[in-house]
Amino acid sequence: MEEERAYRSIGDMRRRRRQLKHEIAANERAISGLWNNLFHRRRNRRPASRARRLSSVVATGVNVVDGALLAWKLYKRFKK
Repeated sequence: MEEERAYRSIGDMRRRRRQLKHEIAANERAISGLWNNLFHRRRNRRPASRARRLSSVVATGVNVVDGALLAWKLYKRFKK
């Protein structure tokens, strides 16, 4: 815990209060930035290259075929 402070005047108390407000605001900005970096994906401003788009399309196609095969196998096993 923080040590106890001895204030000599109201001005000392006001300066300390102002300092604490600035520290709290800085901490809130830091926490907000970390939260946004954690839960919101940054958007890439550059368009995706042809190779990356092709890779994405192929991966999606493979996943669809894999899901269809799994569904067919489950259907054949449990249709009895």
